[in-house]
Amino acid sequence: MVRLKKRVIRSKRYGVELLSAQNVVAVGNDEDAHFVETESGHRYRSNAVLIATGSTYKRLRVPGEDDYIGAGVHFCATCDGPFYKGREVAVIGGGNSAVEEAAFLTRFSPKVT
Repeated sequence: MVRLKKRVIRSKRYGVELLSAQNVVAVGNDEDAHFVETESGHRYRSNAVLIATGSTYKRLRVPGEDDYIGAGVHFCATCDGPFYKGREVAVIGGGNSAVEEAAFLTRFSPKVT
């Protein structure tokens, strides 16, 4: 748990916006950006959506996810992060993996949510 707290602090230092207890109900494309919609009705927009739900790929199984896998929805920041250099990205997930992926993406993205 201490490692996670340190990673959270480091991620925030790089400008990563961390949100918790958000249930995702939809992923899609809206005009010129991708979006993630939460159960509370909030819609987060970014150039890419990275799903970081643990060390093995986990699907959200929400409407629109299948349509954008490999085209805005990705599961590996180290593999696909460079494709989004200079663009805003969102990371969905929890625990160490999500924080690590978000911190890594700050190398490429001006804003990581």
